[in-house]
Amino acid sequence: MDWKLLTNSAYVPFSGEREVCVVEGKSGKYYPGVRVENISYPLTIHADQSAISQCLSQGDQPQKLTAPKSFHIPEHRRQFWESDFSISFEFGDSLPSENWYNPFLKSDISVFPTLQKLLDQAVTPNSDFQVSCLLKISDGRYIRGVNVEFSDWQTGLCAERVAIATAYAFGVSSFDELFVHARKGEFVSPCGACRQVICEHFPNQPVHMFHGDLTESTIYSSYLLPYSFTSTDLNKT
Repeated sequence: MDWKLLTNSAYVPFSGEREVCVVEGKSGKYYPGVRVENISYPLTIHADQSAISQCLSQGDQPQKLTAPKSFHIPEHRRQFWESDFSISFEFGDSLPSENWYNPFLKSDISVFPTLQKLLDQAVTPNSDFQVSCLLKISDGRYIRGVNVEFSDWQTGLCAERVAIATAYAFGVSSFDELFVHARKGEFVSPCGACRQVICEHFPNQPVHMFHGDLTESTIYSSYLLPYSFTSTDLNKT
């Protein structure tokens, strides 16, 4: 892992702002983050938001954020991370050579039992509504995600967006299927924000929903958000 690899993994077709960073957890593991933009601009996932969410989703506590000198985190985000987690910040060119978080699960896992187990890793101090997901990538492996909430409600990420942001941070941008589960609620389905993100990053792909009553539904992503926002008129880099 190096800054060049991370920088190339950012998805920034609209701004060209290749935000990247690495968060060190209390465990000693490192979690990379890259900016993942959305055509609906407010749904853009920032590099620091991605890396810290990954860290928390593994039951780890973020302690230090490292970023290249060219990446300047807005003051309000920096103050938030310092206030909530006492994170320190370092800007430089060096990166660790080992002990990186491994987000990948093998292709032969049992999907539903894995989703059930992942629920215990959700960080839900506000809603107490745990959601897990598995993002199947083109080589058959899976990337895991759970919902992560913060004291600032808008900063939190749903399980689906944690998985997508994690995939990009590890250089993966080709997705085949998405599996989502929550033990609470009769019918489990991605929220509106996730639907917009899903439609952009893997249009017309199957989304499998495992409901609280143990039933299952499958729908293609293009049907999750009919008439979703798209435009060829937006400025692209």
